[in-house]
Formats: sequence, structure tokens, C-alpha cells
Amino acid sequence: LAEDTSVAAVFAPSELETVYPGTVLAATDDMGREYLDRITFLGDSTTYGLIRYSMLRDGRSTKQVWTPVSGTLTLSQASITKIYYPDEDTELTITEAVEKKPPDILIITLGVNGISFMKQDYFVGEYDKLIASIQEKSPYTQIILQSILPVARSYPNQDQINNEKISEANGWIAELAQTRGVKYLDTYSALVSEDGYMPEEYQNGDGLHLNEISFQTELDYIRTHALTQSAENITDE
Repeated sequence: LAEDTSVAAVFAPSELETVYPGTVLAATDDMGREYLDRITFLGDSTTYGLIRYSMLRDGRSTKQVWTPVSGTLTLSQASITKIYYPDEDTELTITEAVEKKPPDILIITLGVNGISFMKQDYFVGEYDKLIASIQEKSPYTQIILQSILPVARSYPNQDQINNEKISEANGWIAELAQTRGVKYLDTYSALVSEDGYMPEEYQNGDGLHLNEISFQTELDYIRTHALTQSAENITDE
């Protein structure tokens, strides 16, 4: 993005905030691009689009996005799959990457592919294993588990991945965040319309992945649902 703009959107409080108070990130002041610049984004193909649309600092050359070379990451394989580590133009496991360069803030977005075949115990077990390994190698990294994002009505594989399954899995993720003492970011609520689907103008043509408009909405939500501690750190600098 060529220049920063103030966030105009006003996001309604998340329903999950009442279920998991203190775990679900609530509304804050807009912490701006400085806050975004402190974040490493780890995730699947819904995260890879941050590179494609040049949404972060340094555009397509950003070092803030960790995904495999393929651009996607399945939760069931997250503990063993290698991600592209841009700082050294190499591939590392996630635990190797966080040990080599501990992120200040790590936003994890995983599970959209997993809900098509993973039951709750399997899903939560794999996610928990990943978080535990990150916390062991990088104990001072502030971890945020981002919700799985909604799909549009036009998404063709609703029999496997749909918003009912996504909402259920997001509940598992929020509960896991509370158990693990990390934070949950309910971006789902910012990207779903009143009809229960992601607006068609938010999807990139396949009904699942975001486009530049919806990525900006996602980043606006992150900026205005910030970690309080990180916000204080920015102020003190």
C-alpha cells in the first residue's frame, strides 16, 4: 500500500467476546501501520494472499508472511510442513523459524481445509500441538489465533467447507486460545454479511479466498482489535 489511511469501518462487538472475555480481542483505538508492521502472519492460502495483493510492508517482497512455497498449509500437517523463510530464502519448519527469528506478534490462521475431514478432537489436538511447540521455542512471542474466514455463497464445495462448519471450528479455536493463554481474533464477524456468507464483492473469484477489498477489511479489523500490551509498547517507543 502506497500510503496509510485512517480506518473508517466500525465493527460490531463479537458474540464470542461474551463467551471468552479477555481471550477474544475487543475493539481498541486504531493502532495504525506501526502495529501491523510488528506482526508475522502464519497460515494457509487465505494468508498467502497478503503477498499476492501487496497488503503489507515491502509489498510482494514482505518478510511478514510465513506460508509454504505452495502457498497453502493444512492444519493436520502444520507441525511437520516446512514454510518459506524469506529472511534467508530457505525452507524451515515453523518451530525452526520461530526459534531463529522469534516474532513479536504471531497471527496464525489455520483450519479451513481441515474442517472438511477433521473432527473436533483431531482438529484441536493438532492445533494445540503446534501452539505448544511455538511457545516452547519462542516463549515471548504473543500469539493470536485468527478465526477461519467465511466463504461466499458462490463457493462450490459447500458440502465439504461451509460457514456452519467454520463457525463451529472457530468456537474450538477460541476455546483453545483461552486454554493456552493466547488471544483469539474474530475476523470472521467482520467478513460475514447478514445473510451468513462472505459478500461476493469480498471474494477473489473462487468463493473462498479474499481479494484486496476484504484483505483491507481484515487488516483494519486487526488494527482496531489490537493487543493492549503491544499498543503500550508502540506508545513507549
